[in-house]
Amino acid sequence: MKIRSIIIKCFASFICLRRQRLAEPVRKRFASSKGFSEAAALCSLLMLLFCFSAAGFCGPESTEDGPGAEELKAAESVKRSEPGDGGAEHEKTDESEAFDAVAALKYPVRILLAVKKESFCIKAAEAVTPSFNEQPAASESGAEGKLYVNGRPHEGDSFEYSCSEGVTTLACSGARSALEFDGNIFRGCLELSGRGGRTEVVNVVALEDYLRGVVAKELLCSELEAMKAQAVAARTYAYARSGAAAGGWDLRCDTSSQVYGGIKAERSISDLAVEQTRGLVLAYNGSLASQALYHSACGGHTESSGFVYGTAPVEYLQGVECAGSEGRPACAASPYSFWRAEWSREELGQEIAEYLGRKAEAVRGIRILERGPSGRVSRLEAVFEDGGSAVLEREQIRRALRFTDGAGRRRNLPSLKFVVEADGFSQNLQFEDDDIPFPEAVFESGGEAENKSGSVVIVGSGWGHGVGMCQFGAMGLSALKFSFEDILKYYYSGTEVVCIDSLHI
Repeated sequence: MKIRSIIIKCFASFICLRRQRLAEPVRKRFASSKGFSEAAALCSLLMLLFCFSAAGFCGPESTEDGPGAEELKAAESVKRSEPGDGGAEHEKTDESEAFDAVAALKYPVRILLAVKKESFCIKAAEAVTPSFNEQPAASESGAEGKLYVNGRPHEGDSFEYSCSEGVTTLACSGARSALEFDGNIFRGCLELSGRGGRTEVVNVVALEDYLRGVVAKELLCSELEAMKAQAVAARTYAYARSGAAAGGWDLRCDTSSQVYGGIKAERSISDLAVEQTRGLVLAYNGSLASQALYHSACGGHTESSGFVYGTAPVEYLQGVECAGSEGRPACAASPYSFWRAEWSREELGQEIAEYLGRKAEAVRGIRILERGPSGRVSRLEAVFEDGGSAVLEREQIRRALRFTDGAGRRRNLPSLKFVVEADGFSQNLQFEDDDIPFPEAVFESGGEAENKSGSVVIVGSGWGHGVGMCQFGAMGLSALKFSFEDILKYYYSGTEVVCIDSLHI
């Protein structure tokens, strides 16, 4: 191919020379009959070679195809198809339009969205720029991209899925294209894994886009530094669990992992927090801090992971005082800085019995047996009317003592930082650490006292397990002009903020 190009250029140059005014020596030479004869002969030779090359006698210098060769071959194949040869033409077009959505993702993570037992519909949608208060809109049809099923173009903007064995991958091409499922909208693609009449719906999405759907669900406020701290903690948590699950997904979309709301959860301030911390994670001693846990509000003091979970302590997950200004906790703005739960003795007995899987029996009272360094309850005994008892430990207590909140929702106990009023008896509590802030009302069970109220009341502070970063505390520290790096180092002792690429994971 290079020889043909050289010949054409030479021929063109010769014509240009004849039509331009050349330097005097050159003109004189070509003006002479001898010079003219030489030029004519050269011209004839060049034209002859050009004709041969056009006829295909001059082959390519290399057997390797250059850029665009495949597209040219595909076009020639279509042109040479005989009339009515629609099958061959369609097959070639499908091959040229194949779309591998997963391969196009950078640092993909797999999020389990739902498990379905019935058929459902997935539609192409269009993502728009989010705002702080309003949810981003999406059109159900007319999206700029094309819907693909298993890498092949799909006719129309929607796909009806009936539970079937195997994996079906859906994607939508285009920079602003997305997929609508179950009333929500997701970036990346959706993998539908059917097995035994059940279908796992998994969102495969680039990690940074995943964070856009997480940060505002976990912490939405006007304090940018707090949201940047949340973005780094959530990114660290996601990297640590990417590829770790035994099944076809890495994370769930609820509080068992990180709350993920897809595109409808995105906001402009959380997008900014993700973008300004892109690629940044927490590291400890040169490795990823894989246990970057966080919670809503600590009630004034976070807790050691070893104490809460009964496992070996993690060095950067030690309890710290969540100190704000004017002697108040940094998380004092939380609606759960003070809370109250109440049951009848029969109701509480029912809750505990249901958790333990035993016959329901009214409780006579509950007794706190042990507290941790931050004042959180680590062991609690429930005494039943029939004389039996049960001891609950750590997070078991939160799950067993479910209650109905003011909005009528049945939920776990907000935190383990509480005191008890039961059987109409109360007494002041003494703690080893006098600096631990607690609600003003302080009560505990009286054991043998006569029942006056017929109810059991718990008064507490904080929301969540209390380990790692306190989210409302991060907001309070941000208001005090802490940077996101300072916030993270405050709650995760001894860690540093680094770029993920520097850790080689």
